[in-house]
Amino acid sequence: MKKFMITGLLLLVTIASLSFIIWQQQKTTLYIIGDSTVRNGDGSGSNQQWGWGSLIAPFFDTTAISVRNHAIGGRSSRTFINDGRWQRILDELKPGDFVLMQFGHNDASPLDDTARARGTIKGIGDESKEIYNPITKNRK
Repeated sequence: MKKFMITGLLLLVTIASLSFIIWQQQKTTLYIIGDSTVRNGDGSGSNQQWGWGSLIAPFFDTTAISVRNHAIGGRSSRTFINDGRWQRILDELKPGDFVLMQFGHNDASPLDDTARARGTIKGIGDESKEIYNPITKNRK
């Protein structure tokens, strides 16, 4: 009888532990992406500049939701995609997660800027334009 109770208790502890691990893996994530207005520098404020994404986590119950700030200064929506940063989010994204994005001022740069090449085409249509990107050395 004692052996049966110990086995049952061990089984109960194992199930409870696995349930907690599975619950932790299913926690909702809020991914934040954008430019320097969202995250400036490394996001720690060491340069006395902050983006709003570095300050938002305390407004959430982080036992229920993970807040992950993937924003990076100097990026436009175009360079965020071209750098592979958007793909990394897509690879991790699961049902129930959220993505909050803010891009804008860097997107206004010229399309074929020789220094940064981060401009984007204005509008929401199907317009496209082939340019030579001097940084990546290819046409897009």
